[in-house]
Amino acid sequence: MATNKPNIAIILIDSLARTPFLEALENDQLPNFKELTRKATLYTNAYSPAASTTPSIASLLSGYYSIKFGVRSVRDPIPSKMPLITDILHSKGYTSLAEVTGPLGNELGLRKRFNYYNYRVKGSSTKWVKTLKKKIETLNQPRFLLLHIWEPHLPRYYDGKNILLGNLQTDYKQYMKALKQVDSIIPELLETIDNTIFFIMGDHGDKIAKSLLTTMKLNLIRIQKRIPILKDKIEGITEGTDFAGHGYKNLPIAAETILITNATSIQETTSQAISTLDTTAEIISKVYNSDLPGCLNLDGQPLTKPKNKKRTIFSFSCSAANRNRCRLVAFTDDKVHIYDIYIGEEPLENYPRVFASILNYIHKEKLFITSAKMRYMKCYKKYSKS
Repeated sequence: MATNKPNIAIILIDSLARTPFLEALENDQLPNFKELTRKATLYTNAYSPAASTTPSIASLLSGYYSIKFGVRSVRDPIPSKMPLITDILHSKGYTSLAEVTGPLGNELGLRKRFNYYNYRVKGSSTKWVKTLKKKIETLNQPRFLLLHIWEPHLPRYYDGKNILLGNLQTDYKQYMKALKQVDSIIPELLETIDNTIFFIMGDHGDKIAKSLLTTMKLNLIRIQKRIPILKDKIEGITEGTDFAGHGYKNLPIAAETILITNATSIQETTSQAISTLDTTAEIISKVYNSDLPGCLNLDGQPLTKPKNKKRTIFSFSCSAANRNRCRLVAFTDDKVHIYDIYIGEEPLENYPRVFASILNYIHKEKLFITSAKMRYMKCYKKYSKS
């Protein structure tokens, strides 16, 4: 079906960490990504709005920090009243497809927000990419795709196998191996989504263990989870898991990622600080071919026409075991602000000023959820007529 609306794809690479990615790129270890950066824009200073998948993707698909809707940890479902980009894209005639893995199962609440939603088991993306083309070809245009790749996530995967257990490689080498696996599928993946505006990014970053001793501790943690009877014997060795991986204890490193897109007309590498949730604002401006309406009041801003290049960018995460125990980070021009908070036990006046704009919503979360989707759609209707 002919259309003047662009096809759009978000390619989400789980745990895509900025520093090892850029090191591998510079050392010519990722030839396909390197070739891609010659034809697209690479943002080397991108920040994820959260340090775990669920709140990050909720933020990414809405354009709002998901903490405003009570999505704080990897186990929190996405509320049905939380406005998502698919709401608007469907109203503009888009067909949506999500191909996901990891924690993005049915319990998350995303299935009903896409026309087609396919969850696959963790592992290699090589076979998956080969089956993807037929699925996409059956979809009416314009299309919106959410494509989720798992390999770099702990435990790292290569050729469909868990490469964390049963070897003496450092976690850093394992991570690079997984990253090279992703690099190998990039040409076929981009060919599959030809004639599409794409955004490639991490859902969050990752802290990589470079020493063999730390890697061995990681191995023990995986063994501990598989064989609970060993828990008491080895938990002293593995106490505290913030030495690698992501999650609230590993902020701010776990927020550091990159973004590659062909949405801009300039092919360049830029160190301009952005949030990955800016993707939503960019998509909206592309679909409507105009500036973003102020009535949306999104937390993101278009990548191609940012209104404030010196704004504060936030990232946050809360514990999966206790969603009231959180860490918030503010990235400003000159420094990184870190604040640990136990929600419900601290009065608002104790919050550092830099966090005021986001933390106020913790106490207004139900009101925000109730009114946001209605306001969102009302604004879009007005926007569509203009």
